[in-house]
Amino acid sequence: MPFVPQPIALTAAATLTKKAHGNGLIVWNSTTGAAVTLPASSGDGTKFEILINKLIGSGSLTVVVANATDVMAGVALTVDDDGVPANAWATSATSDTITMDGSTTGGKVGDKITLIDMATGFWQVNVLSNESGTEATPFSTTIS
Repeated sequence: MPFVPQPIALTAAATLTKKAHGNGLIVWNSTTGAAVTLPASSGDGTKFEILINKLIGSGSLTVVVANATDVMAGVALTVDDDGVPANAWATSATSDTITMDGSTTGGKVGDKITLIDMATGFWQVNVLSNESGTEATPFSTTIS
């Protein structure tokens, strides 16, 4: 039987490491947002999966790169609450932060962020989330 790591619960700001958090499941277990910082990318294929287990009701959960060199490349697919088909948000060439506020940019129970260290300087990202209100992209540039 293959080894399956136990999910890691996070409830406060954290700096992820490949050894402690990589290739397993990270569960956000707080209604208060905080910053989760990725390690520097190296292209080794390490995968981080973050599942939201509590509605972000205060502040925002942010996932940020470790330095001004790394960026994120990928998409967010979101379901909204107005009956219009889902939204698709693409990263820009400088995206380095994901923000989930519990409403307009996601951050609801069941939302999922997947990040893969695909190359030096690049994190591949996929976000599946549920937005409400005036929906907006969860991607921004705040580090570089």
